[in-house]
Amino acid sequence: MIKLVEKEHCSGCTACMVCCPKEAISMCADEEGFKYPVIDRNRCVECGKCVRTCPITNKQKKNSVVDSYIAINNDKNQREASASGGLFSVIAHYVLEKNGVVFGAAYDEELRVKHTAIEHEADLEKLRMSKYVQSDLGDTFKQVDKYLKADRIVLFSGTPCQVAGLRAYINREDANLILLDLVCHGVPSPKLFEDYKAALSEKYESDIQNIYFRSKVLGHHLSTIAVRFSNGKLIHSRRLVKSYPRLWFAGFTSRPSCYACSFKEEDRVSDFTLFDSFKSAGQYDFKDDDMGLSNVYVRTQKATDLWKQIEAQVTAVKTKTAVTNKNDGDMIYESAVKNKARAEFWSDYGKLSYTELIDKYIPYSKKEAIMDKVKRVMVSTGLSKNLKIKKLLTKIKR
Repeated sequence: MIKLVEKEHCSGCTACMVCCPKEAISMCADEEGFKYPVIDRNRCVECGKCVRTCPITNKQKKNSVVDSYIAINNDKNQREASASGGLFSVIAHYVLEKNGVVFGAAYDEELRVKHTAIEHEADLEKLRMSKYVQSDLGDTFKQVDKYLKADRIVLFSGTPCQVAGLRAYINREDANLILLDLVCHGVPSPKLFEDYKAALSEKYESDIQNIYFRSKVLGHHLSTIAVRFSNGKLIHSRRLVKSYPRLWFAGFTSRPSCYACSFKEEDRVSDFTLFDSFKSAGQYDFKDDDMGLSNVYVRTQKATDLWKQIEAQVTAVKTKTAVTNKNDGDMIYESAVKNKARAEFWSDYGKLSYTELIDKYIPYSKKEAIMDKVKRVMVSTGLSKNLKIKKLLTKIKR
């Protein structure tokens, strides 16, 4: 009988589901809201393709870092609308100009996070900004393969496990496939995200228009979650607004596999790796204006050739990979840390309301309340543009 990877190691990449020739595998959500593969034994013919495709149990060819950079998008508007330095937009723009297709995580009409394909520059804004929820891949891998077979260039952006899953599914070298992974802290529960949104709408008596997990209303170093409501209000630096990422960073809500991630290493299957640059700029005399810097790892000849094509659209300085890893690369190697009370949290889930859960598991200290009030005053008075004050607050925060 076919046996898939153990649940605690499964990243939910969907490779097994989409490769099944009999469509005998479906992705079903568990009690925490994470999707796992389930085999229909009546359809399964025991061919083993799912087991051979799984990126967890099968070794893949990895790409080492060839060149590394600190870089920013020269388009200030795109950079401001991005989580860090806006490099994804530059790479995506190049692909779209070549009549290519770009895949990334986007909100749907109900603010659920799904992997989405775009073919026009006007739609690129949907894929910008981090979404701290595990995205629903659906049949994305099949769509990618369809575009590749139509001789279209495809850029796929995702977490390392998603990129590895796609690479395993495609299972061939294709000059038109560009893989970009984002250094990842883990993926929080989509089910809890629904509860969070409901609690926000109830408290602020308005539907949610958008959620910016990495808003730069306070700059890059103090980037914070901000929520735009349909009534026009933008709320940030408030306890309830911050609660969802706080639960995540506290180690309660990531997918179980994230606590022992199989993809935490410098060498990866991707062509590009992108992640925040917070500490490296000073060592390379690169101006940090607090609007976001990106670390860029170029891994393949394909990526090197593309980088040469976009150099005029970026400001960049070459860096040493080892230095970048030391300064900003802890999550390249380190898995998220599971909270000792995680099992208790999920036992309480469903028994307690969302607000009762955050009261119990992430109490709001007086120091944090004061810090949040200071941040709101900074924004309202324009002091949020003062880099010296923000750097001081960053030190106090740590």
